[in-house]
Amino acid sequence: MKWISCLFLLLWLGAVNAQEVPQVFGAAPERKLATEFDVLVWNIYKAKRPSFYIEFPQYAQGKSLLLIQEALTSGDLLSHLDRYPLEWSFAKSFSLPSGDETGTLIGGQANALTHYMYRSESREVYVFTPKAFNYSYYKVGPREQTLLVINIHGLNFVFNKYFKRQIYAAAEVIKNHQGPVIFAGDFNTHHAWRMNFLNNYLAKLGMQRVIFSQDNRRRALDHIFFRGLKLLESQLYRQSIGSDHLPLSANFSL
Repeated sequence: MKWISCLFLLLWLGAVNAQEVPQVFGAAPERKLATEFDVLVWNIYKAKRPSFYIEFPQYAQGKSLLLIQEALTSGDLLSHLDRYPLEWSFAKSFSLPSGDETGTLIGGQANALTHYMYRSESREVYVFTPKAFNYSYYKVGPREQTLLVINIHGLNFVFNKYFKRQIYAAAEVIKNHQGPVIFAGDFNTHHAWRMNFLNNYLAKLGMQRVIFSQDNRRRALDHIFFRGLKLLESQLYRQSIGSDHLPLSANFSL
């Protein structure tokens, strides 16, 4: 029983201040997004695979918003991102033994109105690390509606109640926003209970999930949910080998 007590203690040890400030760098050429825009969502596996640097420019080209999970503050990745005229917002999940930080990253072709982040208080079993989501607000279209964009890396290897707590934290942000919303990322929906909970709970908030044609992923962990937008097109890049996750994209309009 001693190891069980230690496990519960480790889940709560080191609880951090959930509300922190993300790191913002780079500058975008626009002050608002166009009425029609594209979104790329990708867990990049900390850019470990050399093919990532070949594929990323192809998938990122023409995208107004880039939502990246397992981003890394290493010199190689940051120097690569510097090539793109985007404003970036990085939310640290945790630090690696190398000293690099990993977390969620939002890139936008327009400068956001504000950036925020939330880091989970609960930590994952085995690795004892938290997960983060960050969110940004953008002006969109000639009427300058405000778009909320949330980029999440869902908790893995935790009891369901801790997973729900993270989703509830993001949901509070959605509930307090009256305009269009994109909520996307790696949700770690590795079993049916999580997927059913996510679909049902977010549907109550008026959110829809993007459905991809010929989606033959063995485990669909990555998703795009939206509200107040028209979905024009979606794509799952099944040929990708740049990560252990496949990139997703969606084309929206107001």
